[in-house]
Amino acid sequence: MDGRFNTLAQQLFQKPLAYCSTEELISFADQYPYFAPAHFLLLQKLPVDSEEYKAQYQKAILYYHNPAQFSSFLNPPAFEKLENCAGLW
Repeated sequence: MDGRFNTLAQQLFQKPLAYCSTEELISFADQYPYFAPAHFLLLQKLPVDSEEYKAQYQKAILYYHNPAQFSSFLNPPAFEKLENCAGLW
């Protein structure tokens, strides 16, 4: 998982994201529904191929300032590779 999500979890829960339970993150996102980072953390914790991930992705993208770049926000190394390849054309 990305370092910035671990840093965020450390600040909010005093532990890395790997040690936060999904239930804990769901409860936090429900308690603070307009706090975008809660939705981002929950999305990082869910399995990518699950229905819960798809539903949470749709909710989390609403809170991101540039929906067109949301996937690069979630996975910056993959986006940087694409960006570097674009310079070759």
